[in-house]
Amino acid sequence: MNDGGADAAVDVSMDGMGAGPSARTPFEKRLKFLAVGAALAAVAVVGVSLRGEGGGPAAEDMALAATTGTLDIRSEPPGAHIFVDGNPSGLTTPAVLTGVKVGPTVEVRLDRTGFEPAVQRTEVRAGVTRPLSFRLVEAAGTLRLEGVPSRASVFIDDSLVDWSRPLLVPVGPHKIRIETANDVILSKSIVVETGEQTIQVRPPNRGQGDQQQ
Repeated sequence: MNDGGADAAVDVSMDGMGAGPSARTPFEKRLKFLAVGAALAAVAVVGVSLRGEGGGPAAEDMALAATTGTLDIRSEPPGAHIFVDGNPSGLTTPAVLTGVKVGPTVEVRLDRTGFEPAVQRTEVRAGVTRPLSFRLVEAAGTLRLEGVPSRASVFIDDSLVDWSRPLLVPVGPHKIRIETANDVILSKSIVVETGEQTIQVRPPNRGQGDQQQ
């Protein structure tokens, strides 16, 4: 009865059966697009799987993370050489050490000229970054003695020292005594500070027998 409706149905059927690109309906084009996307995703998943199973970079990174940790080391003042379990790292503070072998007790030592060595022991856990902070203490001051008689003996805290060259003395209070076979030339308390200090030694005048205090 409705010739126009029959013609429309025939036209739609013929468009759907056509082999050319213009013959596909929007619904069919969308289905094809989704199918291509799914195929590409499957290829990507297979590639990742093969990379991990083949011992590639991803597998190596995972294996390394399971056996090593990281140390974030800082010091005040900076510029100290870093040693891990007695081995030089080749780095100075501040520095981040990666690939440190996991262990319950790892020794970290800092060495800097003019400062006492600083040591800390810490636990290194797999995949964990552990911060370590150091405050370095200056090791000693330099003490120079001038005017000491050639055959005099010099004692620092009652210990005989070689005064012919500058003395490296720990920072802090000390007692110095200088004596010859017959006299005590100098006996007094001193405070050694960082840097260099000079002590002028004045032998007593003959006949006075006094000593510097």
